[in-house]
Amino acid sequence: SAPGSAAAGRGRPFSLGVEGGFSVPRLGTYADSLRPALVATARYTVSDEDRLLVFAGLRVAISTAGWSNTIAAPMQPVTCGAPLPNEFTATELTGMLVGGISVRLSDRMRVGGDLGVGVASLFADRVGGDVFEATCTPSFGARPAFHMGTELSYRVAPALRLVLSPLAFDLHAAVRGRG
Repeated sequence: SAPGSAAAGRGRPFSLGVEGGFSVPRLGTYADSLRPALVATARYTVSDEDRLLVFAGLRVAISTAGWSNTIAAPMQPVTCGAPLPNEFTATELTGMLVGGISVRLSDRMRVGGDLGVGVASLFADRVGGDVFEATCTPSFGARPAFHMGTELSYRVAPALRLVLSPLAFDLHAAVRGRG
């Protein structure tokens, strides 16, 4: 949700960003632990007047989620040929169109936020346990997704900003799971 390394300043209408961080995935009622996440952005500055900057762009995020079989669900589906493990992981890929604003607090510091809409999907080679019915051929499809984020950035050099995104929420429609 932020321009990481080559952020737009006055006279720089395009910016590219990369952020690394952590997410806390929630799969239905199952809450996961802290997981790594990576976000890449491309932004175009629509307006840069006085203290207010308005932008639009693209946001791509990749993260992981993990869960277990703490409910003793059956773990030997016919299609797999062998029992599934008790620990599972999946990768989530999200692509969104975003728009937002940033307010200059000083020549170097800005605070702002963005909103986005797009699609998200999970990718895994096998699932089961607490979250999904056991299978070796999961197919999740693309689901509608929404994003809301905040950011604080500091200009280190004319084409380099350090960005902190203290709050970022990505929500998407649930995939069919257990229950």
